[in-house]
Amino acid sequence: MSLRTRLGVSALALAVLSTTAGPAGAAGSVAGSRPAGAATTATTATTATTATSVTLVTGDRALVSTGAGGKTSVTLATDEPYATRQVGDDLYVVPQSAAAMIAAGRLDERLFNVSGLIRQGYDDARRDTLPLIVDGAAALPRSADVTTRALGASGATAVQVKKTAAGALFDGLTAARSMAKIWLDGRVSGVDLDPGTGVGQTGAEQVWKAGFDGTGTRIAVLDSGYDPGHPDLKGQVAAAEDFTGSGTAADGDGHGTHVASTALGSGAADASRKGMAPGAKLLVGRVLDSWGGGQESWIIAGMEWAVAQGADVINMSLGSQEPTDCTDPMSAAAQRLSEQSRSLFVIAAGNSAARETVSSPGCAAGVLTVGAVDAKGETAGFSSRGPVLGDHRVKPEIAAPGVETVGAANGSVGGIHYLKMSGTSMASPHVAGAAALVRQAHPGWTAQQVKAALVSGVKANAKDHVYAQGAGELSVPGAIAASVQGPGTVDLGSFAWPHDDGERATKELVYTNLGDREVRLQLRIEDLAGKNGARIPRDSLKLGRHSITVPAGGTATVPVTADPDGRFADEAYGEIGARVVATGRGGVTVTTAVGFWVAPKIVKLTVKTIGRDGNAPTGISFVDVVGMDEERATRAYVDGSPETVYELPVGRYAVSALIHTAPALAYLGDPELELERDTTLVYDARTALPIQVKTDRPSTLSSGVLQYGRWWDRWQTGGGVTGPITEFYAAPSSTRARLGGFEMGAYLRATFDGGVYNLAFIDEGRVGRDQSHTVRDSRLAAVEETWYGKQADEPAGDYLAVHRPWSANSFGGWDVDFTVPGKRLSLYSPDVTFEQIAYRGGHPLWRETWYDIPRTYEPGQKRGATWLRMPSMTGQFPGYHIAERQGDLIGYSTSRWKDSDPDHYGAGAYFGDAGNLTLSKDGQVLETSAWPFGQFLITDGTYELTGRQLRFGSYDGGDQGAMTTTTYRFTTTRPQGEEVVALPFLVVGYDAEVDSRNTAAPDAVFPVRISVTGQPDYDAGAMASVKAWVSTDDQKVWAEDESAWSEVPVAFRDGAWVASVDNAAASGRHVSIKVSAVDSHGNAITQVVNRLYGVR
Repeated sequence: MSLRTRLGVSALALAVLSTTAGPAGAAGSVAGSRPAGAATTATTATTATTATSVTLVTGDRALVSTGAGGKTSVTLATDEPYATRQVGDDLYVVPQSAAAMIAAGRLDERLFNVSGLIRQGYDDARRDTLPLIVDGAAALPRSADVTTRALGASGATAVQVKKTAAGALFDGLTAARSMAKIWLDGRVSGVDLDPGTGVGQTGAEQVWKAGFDGTGTRIAVLDSGYDPGHPDLKGQVAAAEDFTGSGTAADGDGHGTHVASTALGSGAADASRKGMAPGAKLLVGRVLDSWGGGQESWIIAGMEWAVAQGADVINMSLGSQEPTDCTDPMSAAAQRLSEQSRSLFVIAAGNSAARETVSSPGCAAGVLTVGAVDAKGETAGFSSRGPVLGDHRVKPEIAAPGVETVGAANGSVGGIHYLKMSGTSMASPHVAGAAALVRQAHPGWTAQQVKAALVSGVKANAKDHVYAQGAGELSVPGAIAASVQGPGTVDLGSFAWPHDDGERATKELVYTNLGDREVRLQLRIEDLAGKNGARIPRDSLKLGRHSITVPAGGTATVPVTADPDGRFADEAYGEIGARVVATGRGGVTVTTAVGFWVAPKIVKLTVKTIGRDGNAPTGISFVDVVGMDEERATRAYVDGSPETVYELPVGRYAVSALIHTAPALAYLGDPELELERDTTLVYDARTALPIQVKTDRPSTLSSGVLQYGRWWDRWQTGGGVTGPITEFYAAPSSTRARLGGFEMGAYLRATFDGGVYNLAFIDEGRVGRDQSHTVRDSRLAAVEETWYGKQADEPAGDYLAVHRPWSANSFGGWDVDFTVPGKRLSLYSPDVTFEQIAYRGGHPLWRETWYDIPRTYEPGQKRGATWLRMPSMTGQFPGYHIAERQGDLIGYSTSRWKDSDPDHYGAGAYFGDAGNLTLSKDGQVLETSAWPFGQFLITDGTYELTGRQLRFGSYDGGDQGAMTTTTYRFTTTRPQGEEVVALPFLVVGYDAEVDSRNTAAPDAVFPVRISVTGQPDYDAGAMASVKAWVSTDDQKVWAEDESAWSEVPVAFRDGAWVASVDNAAASGRHVSIKVSAVDSHGNAITQVVNRLYGVR
């Protein structure tokens, strides 16, 4: 949940395979932004697709691709149907074999959130294991592929399974019929963004003068580690431990260093930058890695370690990336440890900016959860609000400075010791340091007494409601000097609908006098408000009395009663919050945050589902219910249950069901439904109309997808089912979408002799009554495809991602298999944007995937297309930079594969494709990367960057172009400010008259066309020179033996450089090529391609 603004190269240059997300959306298989107008051009694609492979817990491999405009789609390499879903920017893909366990609550749906898995670094390019947490009794295998570790605080087991063994582990746990739940061991992020220090705002300096600076206390910071060389942290550390497996507690991210200095920095580098408790000692638990994320099992282990180390306070400026109902293992561990120790856990609320978004473990009742305020005491826009999802408790309990706070800069680069950051991550250590000061002042207090003192002693006149700031903003003097202490927060429970007369709930507010004189308090209720600050009747919360006397060293109580008898406005139902402020002589002020939940009118929605066979659906069938007033989506997988019952607030909803009864799939739904009373919807797939297609050519429906979309304002939702399905049905809608838009699309593929129909039929606003379609070839776009291959035939295929204008994302369809080489005619529906995605190879783990740019065809349009012609490694994502510079940081990344079509690129295979980088200057190696992409720090000058890419076993497989070595020589100067510029890199492409097996005639003069251009945004000018060499000695080329090469003539004619190669003596062998080019600015490239083509 990091919200910092970082300097550095764009995401493309950070990883060879990456994905991007659009603006926040809602739920379904397509995600993104507000609807846009329909595309009308014949081709669209100024930018290309990037792709990421993700192995699921089931062992299936998902391919997530992001194309033009940031549209993201997902396809699954599986032989069973699968469902897709979107929640906000996140795409889920669930194979049929997992749906039943999700429906039974035994499988964490985050395991199928491919966007989330990529965001957490669990994609296949960056990790070969999948981390899980198994909660409950389960027989886990003992093998080299599966490692386990008990998590004492939560009673669960952390499991690391190699992705190659994930399917077997999943099958074993499923077959064992264990009742254990399988969670993703998700990565937890620091919750920061980008003041002078907020220490002065808290009043900490006042208590320093009284002798309280944290001396004798220990603050544990569970974060990304610390900078041992930073002046403000030297001599502060009592113990340090790494839980990430990196072997060091040193900070590789910077987040932990900033947080630690806020809590207890000494101010050695600048006395005005002291932390809250500069006399305290630091316990460093590194639980976040160098990218600012950490697994939940690391966090739990760190929490246990900090308690065992005797920490007085444990700061956790981190949290889950999704809101939680607090039943997850990390929350459970935090609560259990809070109950069992005198260590106070202080945890950031999160940066999700909306109600009910407090993250784990900050949602736990026993911890002190912190929201963020700015210098004026107003709630930061990013700060997560309560209540806790599920049981509606008051969270956060307190707020502290968290907007542009100054803290220690990791590494003090350039002698700069401090930097500004914002977020609840920055607010939390202010409170943690304050807790250490309170503990020093009251060493005998329990953790909960320290918590109550901090919450009770907040500043007066909070600037926002209870569920944004809790009791209010932190005041260190108020917490330490208070002679009377209250409970901090009181939750009065929940009131279910309907609300009966006389329905009330009462609890006692307990006030404790810490002094030796009685204190008389006057009590009043302030800031009483409903959901989102809505006004409610004043008598909804009542005090039993408005004044009390608290005896010296004793306690006194006041009953507080929730009385929701008064009729609320519809928008006020939900969380009700207020502050009870008690004041007395001598400046005594005690604040208590009080909350309760008044449920809105609840109605029952019963959705009965019936399959085409008359039975309850099983497998991948699901029902989506989307609240259009609350913007909240729920998916229920229907696994043999004839009905699903929802208890929902009255309001507007969109309901969609996809019912799979092999080999049939049916859509039934209501795009907009007003729920005011108990309602039953019967979705009987037998009543749905068949989607019938008549084509000019005899054809056979081979596969397809039914996909719905629903959008309004900035919210969108959608879902679909894809698979080897040959019967499709749709039921006419009884309602029409009035707010926003709705569509249901049938995207079908039908094969015929020599080709394939790619068809789209879209109903807008509602599902219509006419589901019969006659397709004329003359109205379709025709693409004559030529597919090239190797010496031997091999399996290949393609599938399509469909881009819709209402969504910033797209969705994939089922594949059509064929053999290459060969020819095919593809016929496309017009005015719909398709992105063709191809693959070559047998097993999904060993084949590469190829992409074309997204294209929108006009009726009757014709074009030709070639695939896999003269393929080679080291390509370019069309429209993207391969190398950039920002400041003194450069980044480099190419696509793994290219062919002769510049609009194509290929992603690497799951296994077998490898590479590395070497950066040199004046013949001296400066840095290396074990990957064919990376980042390097440089100064101005001339450098050489050499990238090597290869495919293991390529000779045995007859691969061509399966090893490349590319050296870029470039001169660079630092860009102005934070500008990101393209480095002066050249790009080389190849084409020649080869046959369908990429072999050439044994001619004495064989022309090979060579294109040399600057990468996007770099104008290379005319080439000063282009030279070429060839070789037929594979072994020497592999060994980088210069004696392998013979120079060949190169001339510029007909707008291209042409190398004349003598193939006469090369029959039965392959020709490798080396090209060297220098541009008008003196920048150069040398590229070696092993086996560019074969010779017949």
